[in-house]
Amino acid sequence: MLKQLTVCIALCLGSVLGAGAQSHVLIRFDERNQTLDTLRYDDGVQTLRYPFTNVSDIPVTVMEVRASCGCFTGEVAQTRIKPGGRGVLLAKLDPAELYGPQNRFLNVLVQGREGEVFNYNVSVKTYVKAQLTEGQIRYYTNLGDSLRTDAPRVLVNRRRDGQYVFSFPLYNDTDFPKRLEYEPSARLRLSEAPALVPPRSRVDVKGSYNPLWKRWGSEQIEPLRIKADGKELQKIEMVTHL
Repeated sequence: MLKQLTVCIALCLGSVLGAGAQSHVLIRFDERNQTLDTLRYDDGVQTLRYPFTNVSDIPVTVMEVRASCGCFTGEVAQTRIKPGGRGVLLAKLDPAELYGPQNRFLNVLVQGREGEVFNYNVSVKTYVKAQLTEGQIRYYTNLGDSLRTDAPRVLVNRRRDGQYVFSFPLYNDTDFPKRLEYEPSARLRLSEAPALVPPRSRVDVKGSYNPLWKRWGSEQIEPLRIKADGKELQKIEMVTHL
């Protein structure tokens, strides 16, 4: 008798747990992950369809479709879906400012019983060919005269020994060498300041910052001016958090 009672309780618990687990599956997409052929940056906006079904026993509401970037967005026209009903997420991928391998996601927020909200995601994979040079892809800030870096503001780091140091790249995006001259502010000292950048090549500028007499807990900005073949470039800002 005790054995039969134990088996009965186990079956009941299994049924309850199974029902609870299934209640978390409100919708099911026909195909959550899609792949597009190789695109060009000027191919225009691509439209994708993600059909789905309400597989629960209650009406559900698609509350929001969240995008991580403006290049891949989506919406659902019919947001209230009855049990067994069908809906479609229409997504748009704009390759205009993309390059290289892409794996983009959308998060779909669905509300079920008693206001519970569940998150589902869909994705698209593709490869985008861009009409960009290596310099434009890797070093997106143009300082002028086709000399590029990865950002016009450089964070100065405090080492364990208390010294404040910085480093940033300069990339020559031309077929000719560039001669460099530097004009650091009084609190900046350059430890590596290459005088020449070869064609289609990168050099690294390194140095340190002297925080003497500066107020602790503040942000300090020191300019570093650079000339390439006598032409002044956009200044680089060294940002220090004391």
